[in-house]
Amino acid sequence: MTTKTSRKPNHIPRYGIPETPEELTTRLSHEAAVIAQAEAEIAAGLVIDGDDLDAWLDQLDIDPDAPMPQPRPRAIKL
Repeated sequence: MTTKTSRKPNHIPRYGIPETPEELTTRLSHEAAVIAQAEAEIAAGLVIDGDDLDAWLDQLDIDPDAPMPQPRPRAIKL
């Protein structure tokens, strides 16, 4: 037995799983908040060092729950 949902095939987020209009709205709202936080951190001079990011990405192969590196004040390179 199949049931009808409000899912529309044109709403396809990551992984190819259809989402409802409500799910789309929730996801886009969350993404906008995360982007706003990142932009505020960048404006404040906080960044994630590339080496720290690479080390974290490598760690994800071993520990998928490894904590993401935190932004730090930008180091001035002369």
